[in-house]
Amino acid sequence: MKRAICLCLALIIMIPMIPCRVQALDNRVHCRAGETFFAVFALAEDGARPDGVMARLVFDTDLFAVVPGLDLIGADGFSILNRHPAVLQFKVSRYAPPGEYSIEAQVVEAADADGKEYTNMKIAPVRIVVESAADATPENTTAPGVEQTNAESGKKQIKAGDYVTFGHYPQTAAGDDQTPIEWLVLDVQGNKALLLSRYGLDAKPYNERSVDITWERCTLRAWLNQEFLNKAFNSTEQNAILMTNVDNGRNQGYNEYSTLGGNNTQDKVFLLSYAEAYKYLAVEHFSYYQDSSGKYIYINFTSRVSPTAYAIRQGAKTNSEYPTTEDDSAGWWWLRSPGGSQSSAAIVHHGGSLNYYYVFNVDGCVRPALWVNLDPGIF
Repeated sequence: MKRAICLCLALIIMIPMIPCRVQALDNRVHCRAGETFFAVFALAEDGARPDGVMARLVFDTDLFAVVPGLDLIGADGFSILNRHPAVLQFKVSRYAPPGEYSIEAQVVEAADADGKEYTNMKIAPVRIVVESAADATPENTTAPGVEQTNAESGKKQIKAGDYVTFGHYPQTAAGDDQTPIEWLVLDVQGNKALLLSRYGLDAKPYNERSVDITWERCTLRAWLNQEFLNKAFNSTEQNAILMTNVDNGRNQGYNEYSTLGGNNTQDKVFLLSYAEAYKYLAVEHFSYYQDSSGKYIYINFTSRVSPTAYAIRQGAKTNSEYPTTEDDSAGWWWLRSPGGSQSSAAIVHHGGSLNYYYVFNVDGCVRPALWVNLDPGIF
């Protein structure tokens, strides 16, 4: 175990540092059944503060599942190094009834880099408050990967967090396939749903020339609403895609960028704004930090995306240092909001945080978004 701790200390550059916004938490998380959440594990404030701690998780595996991340050692173990708390991501079962639960972390061994050992170390437990319908039971709750159907309307009862297939697009390296597109349901409002492609489907510049630009006039918007729309969807599917009044106001961009989003537009297919990425995927500007070596560490797994083989062949770059929740190498993807200069656009970095690149960059992923009418048989 001492050897494991020393090895972990040598790999400190791979362990996330905790942001200020997480330090302010009282170690109580509110979430709903079926959602994911981040849990912060830190040594108790009083007592000794060893350099390296090995711990194991104790929780109800019928209700929660830990999502693989850099802090994990095996299936249920994790490390706290250099006194920096560990940030782990969990998935709540769709069967989880409302109530308060606890995820405990038990210290296995603790030591300093010089080999000095510590005993009686304690890690603060994380309390989880699950807020879901009172009737959330296996008998009336959708099992993972299964959709319920309303017998009277014939409509599938989808909800935010579900995955659906809609349209087809090449996804193999050869590019000669017509694979169903998987979409993450971000929002459901009455008879319509907001969808975001699960994977990066292609690689395109935001604009083909390096000029000051807004979403209204960029070449990526034109491509999405013409070539992509006609290639990915047949006439019936296109009729189900709603024309959306797309808000490009200052409230949709990052408020510390002194750039303009331009005029509002009407689009069938669009990119998420920064405000929408923050609302639905917890994308933030300050969810990355520097470790002791100066390396940037990112902690948001929710917004990471893996490009398809086709997108990679088209030029999408991936970074193996940033795995997705499916343990694929993440790519970065465009948002429609402007970046720090008018000739740049906002992006979601490989690690899941807000950043920006010049608009002519060609190795970013395209994750289309659209609102669809939930007519019977559309999915």
